[in-house]
Amino acid sequence: MTAPPVDAARAEAGAALRAELGRVRGQLAAGLETTPAGAVAAAALADVYDRAVVARWRAAMSGETAPLALVATGGWARRELAPYSDIDFIVVHAGAEAAARRVADRLLYPLWDARVAVGHAVREPRECAKLAKDDLATATALCDLRPIVGDLGLTETLLAAARAAIAPAGDADRLIAALAEDQARRHARFGDSLYRLEPNLKQGIGGLRDLAIAVWAARARWLLAESPWPSPAESIERLAALGHVRPREAAALLAARDFLLALRARVQLRVGRANDHLTFELQEAIAPAWYPALAPAAESRAAVAPAVEALMRDFYLHARAIGDLAERLLARARLPRRRAPRVRTEMKIAAPAGILAR
Repeated sequence: MTAPPVDAARAEAGAALRAELGRVRGQLAAGLETTPAGAVAAAALADVYDRAVVARWRAAMSGETAPLALVATGGWARRELAPYSDIDFIVVHAGAEAAARRVADRLLYPLWDARVAVGHAVREPRECAKLAKDDLATATALCDLRPIVGDLGLTETLLAAARAAIAPAGDADRLIAALAEDQARRHARFGDSLYRLEPNLKQGIGGLRDLAIAVWAARARWLLAESPWPSPAESIERLAALGHVRPREAAALLAARDFLLALRARVQLRVGRANDHLTFELQEAIAPAWYPALAPAAESRAAVAPAVEALMRDFYLHARAIGDLAERLLARARLPRRRAPRVRTEMKIAAPAGILAR
């Protein structure tokens, strides 16, 4: 795709978004030092993109008459963005593909100008549903749908198609089994131990992806009929209300999610780019500010060691909570395989010859 000449409106939109992201990242860097509320920080970033895309959508739709809609997927949909996360969305149409692609282009260029990594698709609702049958990434994207702007009827059509794709005839077993298999492969790739010395905050055991898989499975099994779909935090609270998790388990999951989102934000703010790998260097850089009582003023590795130990202790506690509870929730969402019915046959016992003779 070749970018068109940079017009004034596009340049202004890109510069405004870049400035807004810089301002919010600065606020997050200061706020996370005193109040490490990761969920609040992630939601603040999602709000920035919500406002920017809605404003640009109105300009992009100028001259277009076909019904179109934009829905967020991935971390943007879950409102779990880190400072340098990419964003993902689908421009939905009902046969007007050319118009949808024009609008998508007008949305993309300002985002690229603002140095935002974007994943996008232009699709009809039934096309999304068809792809989801054989592609787990598409199926999980549909599990996260969050309407942003555009034609409400088209959005409802997509949500209905998503429900049918995620749980055909109300049966979510296939998706849940695929999620469990994907989790096992990912753990084998990123380390099959929770206690990695340099863990991956997203892909490792007890990371944010494990939590997402548990919420996807729970949504497919118990929350799919709700409209709009609850956010991850709301989903966990709904599962507690429905009795699928205990209140203390729900509280542990929410606390762990908040901690990991805060830690991931600090990591990315420190390195100035997308990164989920908590290296030794980053542990030593982040821990003293997060645990100031354990970090003396002296600049030495020995001085920061207690703070690093506290950071990793808390990380392992929260990761274990996610790993254990997410695995249990995933197992609860999987219905036991039905046994074939046992057919009882009557046994015919031959009577003694003497009795028949009588």
